[in-house]
Amino acid sequence: MDLTMLVDTSMGCCDGPSGDQGLNRACRCGKPVATRAADCTTVYELHLDADSVHADKAPA
Repeated sequence: MDLTMLVDTSMGCCDGPSGDQGLNRACRCGKPVATRAADCTTVYELHLDADSVHADKAPA
């Protein structure tokens, strides 16, 4: 999965987003789809937004 950082909501310390400012990762089309928490005060996590992300069946 290739996600782009959304600068306006990617604030944190130690060069990582805190994850408390909402969706901070976008898919290739630009739609915000996930929140990444990865600064020095949190565990590194990626939370996909259930309203924005869905899984399709793999092609047979």
